[in-house]
Amino acid sequence: MSRTLVEKFLAGSATQAQLARRYDLSPHLIIQWRNNYASGKLADLERRLESHDEAIQSLVEAIRQLMVPPEPERSRIGFIREDQQ
Repeated sequence: MSRTLVEKFLAGSATQAQLARRYDLSPHLIIQWRNNYASGKLADLERRLESHDEAIQSLVEAIRQLMVPPEPERSRIGFIREDQQ
């Protein structure tokens, strides 16, 4: 219920006083719910940003590994290669 009320309040479809009267709640409680809702949204956004940062770092590392040129194959000392026979 609190989430729905806060979303109505943030959308502007009802004022804090209207919601408090309609649902017989303290206006202060609606403000607390709004603050909790906003901090939860912010925390969710921060978690998503952290996961994106980790994904970007792993992609950059994979690109770095792909950009390293392969080492040339070295011939073995003391052996005759098959193509030299």
